[in-house]
Amino acid sequence: MTVSERASRYLAAMDHAVANQGGHDQTFKAAVTLVNGFALDGETARVLLSEWNQTHCQPSWSPREIDHKINSAMAHPGTKPRGYLLDGEVLTCKGSAASIPVRPSNPKWPKKEPELIIDLLKRESVTVEQMKESSIVPVGKQIAPVEIVDLLFSGGPAGGNEWLCFGSDQYSAVTKRRSDWSPDEIDSQQFIVPNPMTGAFGLIQEGIENRESARCNANVGKRRFLVIECDFDRKNDPEIYRVAKEKGMNWFDVGATITAELACYAPLVSACSSAGKSVHSWFAVQDQSEEQIEDFMRFANRYGADYHTFSAVSFVRLPNGIRPGKGKQELLFLDNTPELFAWV
Repeated sequence: MTVSERASRYLAAMDHAVANQGGHDQTFKAAVTLVNGFALDGETARVLLSEWNQTHCQPSWSPREIDHKINSAMAHPGTKPRGYLLDGEVLTCKGSAASIPVRPSNPKWPKKEPELIIDLLKRESVTVEQMKESSIVPVGKQIAPVEIVDLLFSGGPAGGNEWLCFGSDQYSAVTKRRSDWSPDEIDSQQFIVPNPMTGAFGLIQEGIENRESARCNANVGKRRFLVIECDFDRKNDPEIYRVAKEKGMNWFDVGATITAELACYAPLVSACSSAGKSVHSWFAVQDQSEEQIEDFMRFANRYGADYHTFSAVSFVRLPNGIRPGKGKQELLFLDNTPELFAWV
């Protein structure tokens, strides 16, 4: 039996991909199975996924969408070696699949790859306006930051009264129960830790003594979100700027396009502007292991993501909060699908 025949049989046994029931993730899983699990070239994988699409996807994906999923799978940083479904035989990466990174024993965050970003911009272009239009919750109306916070955290184990950490600036962290934060207080904040905390303070070592901190690894809870920010400028990213300009895109549009690409790998829950020129995108990762979350961040690094937001206690922009001197950190996307907030 050929590898293609084995791969086809394997796909036939996979679950169906149904819209609004994880269909996108299931189809991407099938694409990764072909190009990584069975180490098939892009064209062969495309043919097999197209056949599976006709029998297992409701509704069927368009040829362009199938192409996108195969291209995304070719760049997917899977934790398993290429060819892991070939009876343990690991194949040497060939062609574009050579871009699949291998987890190093002493990891350093990958550098931005302008060629990868330029290739994406040439294939896809998502404007901020399109991102707003695709939002599950209409973002045209005024949504107060406190409303967004209560959506993101109200389903937690504490029954909507979780410990939350905010900051009016990068150096002013305050952690309190949700019930102790007034709506006006929340609406006036600039930053938030995108994960629930476990208490008002944690102990950190400073010299030979311990001191209390409102924002540290000792008082942050289980990860719920990973926030990705990709920041560019004309001086440091001239080629990306040139391609974006040719397509009539600004830096926010570049950020929206990268966000759409990353949403192939993790559910996008919210996105907001930095009130400058970047997009802060919130991805739900509560069901992922730390290794999987790190792989996702490493993949995003290649698209220009700032690795500093990987820390579970990093401060990120509060959607619709105010950045002094810059204006509103405008909400660009919000998804209130219940399944995304079914915290365990």
